[in-house]
Amino acid sequence: MLALGNCLGRGLTPGDIVYLEGDLGSGKTTFARGVLEGLDCPDWIVSPTYTLVEEYQVPLCKVYHLDLYRLEDPEEVESMGIRDWQDGQSILLIEWPERGFRKLPRPHWRVQISCPKFGRVVLVEAPHAIGALDAFVSP
Repeated sequence: MLALGNCLGRGLTPGDIVYLEGDLGSGKTTFARGVLEGLDCPDWIVSPTYTLVEEYQVPLCKVYHLDLYRLEDPEEVESMGIRDWQDGQSILLIEWPERGFRKLPRPHWRVQISCPKFGRVVLVEAPHAIGALDAFVSP
């Protein structure tokens, strides 16, 4: 998961938004750590499960890693200040994007992680290139 995330991280540019989807324990945060390592993050990378968001300064830009698992209502996304981070100068990594139903910006990348009986299956796609996520994003 780290190596795969690292590969994606090396290709991200400011303004990119990445959705990280999968069940609890599927590897979303580990994948995000890989992305940050691929962006040459100099900081210790921690899970935003309790803080909801962690901010990192990487050589390219700022990266905001959000974990929306604990949100009870999609309206809570607005109070997090997410609109301020959509400046085209930052990268957003968003775990549990379905918890922000219709309140999140459109993703440039969607990473779906599933855990069948053995191993993991990871699907990486560029959804707004194919228009696949209208149900989860803002109009």
